[in-house]
Amino acid sequence: MEQICPKCGAAIPVTEGYPVWCDKCDWGVKLNERPRKTNIFTKAYDKLSKQQAEGIYKDVIKNNVKPLVLPPATLLAYAIALAVTLITLLFVAFSIYIVGFTVVEWSSWRTPPTACLGIMMLPLLLGLAWFLRPELGRMPRIYLSRAEAPNLYSLSDRIADELKAKHIEAIVLSPIYNAGYKQVGVFRRPVMTLGLPLLIASSPQEIVACISHEIAHGVNGDPNRTLLLGGAIQSLKRWYFLLSPEGAIRIPIFGLIVAAIMYVISSVPRLLALALTHLTYPTMQRSEYYADALGAKVSGAEFAISSLRKTELADNFYQVAKRTWDRRRARPLSVWNEFRDYLVSLPAREYERFIHAQSKLEMRLDDSHPPTHFRVLALQGSPDRHLAPKIVLSPEEYNKIIAETNPFEKQLEIALMND
Repeated sequence: MEQICPKCGAAIPVTEGYPVWCDKCDWGVKLNERPRKTNIFTKAYDKLSKQQAEGIYKDVIKNNVKPLVLPPATLLAYAIALAVTLITLLFVAFSIYIVGFTVVEWSSWRTPPTACLGIMMLPLLLGLAWFLRPELGRMPRIYLSRAEAPNLYSLSDRIADELKAKHIEAIVLSPIYNAGYKQVGVFRRPVMTLGLPLLIASSPQEIVACISHEIAHGVNGDPNRTLLLGGAIQSLKRWYFLLSPEGAIRIPIFGLIVAAIMYVISSVPRLLALALTHLTYPTMQRSEYYADALGAKVSGAEFAISSLRKTELADNFYQVAKRTWDRRRARPLSVWNEFRDYLVSLPAREYERFIHAQSKLEMRLDDSHPPTHFRVLALQGSPDRHLAPKIVLSPEEYNKIIAETNPFEKQLEIALMND
């Protein structure tokens, strides 16, 4: 069954029950972005965003996704982060000095009032130092243990060994359609989050690609995952929280003056935090390309590409989940089984529409990830795209991994409903 595209006149295949669209001119392709008001400033911002995304992509293609070399903007961000960290350390050092000064003065009974002043200042300084400390992160309270998911951990260990990365110490199974990687604590212990819906949507080798990409973040040199930059941004946000004028404005006249002064002062850490993030976003985007390249060497470029494209099904999963909950009054249904059925029945042309729609999404300067279609093009243009996968997940191993996640489906569905 076909119809004629009203925009370009091309013949369009029609699949009953699914949107009609044209792959020649993209007529009928629906974008996931919400409409927003535009003006001269937003248009200029969008133009800069597009130029940045295209510039980074062209640079990546030209240099074949080499290891990160820190640009001057990132070095400036490090300098700012170091200054912010030194201020926090200054509070700690001053607090220690006050402790020593207070002990000496109090023990000598020479100047008790001065010692009392020191005692009064000590909690304030220590409290500020504690509040402004770098956020190290903690191990998650709930995660899959190695006894619960030996096959999933075995796969992640093999991938980590291939990438010369640290072994994952905790895998968090999430109801969200996503995956993530972070390092926590003083010793930067690796933690990986895997969304159950993303695992369900992925083929065996796409799971290898997904995990390989996440673990590659531990070795791709992304400066934004360092304690210095991340801690500095957290400290600046807390400075802003401390100095923001909320509450003071409720006091008439005097409160307005105080609020205005506090607003100006609090703008300093706020602007510094914005500067740090914007200075480092280009490097974050380059690090994503490099993580893609490293992961593709493990899983194979073909599966790295298809894994990236599977991320475009997130909205579809949430729509399936909502429909399932709406129909649950009539009979008991599982979100996960309904999503599995949806994937089986999804026509190839509808999946292609998602890819076309994603390529039309606007890039923003503060996006930490490059557009997916640029990442796909970078992998397709890689000189390593024809290399065989270094790790292949057999159907038996895949079934064992899925079996390890099945017992958690019910509680994850409850968590999804409550989110």
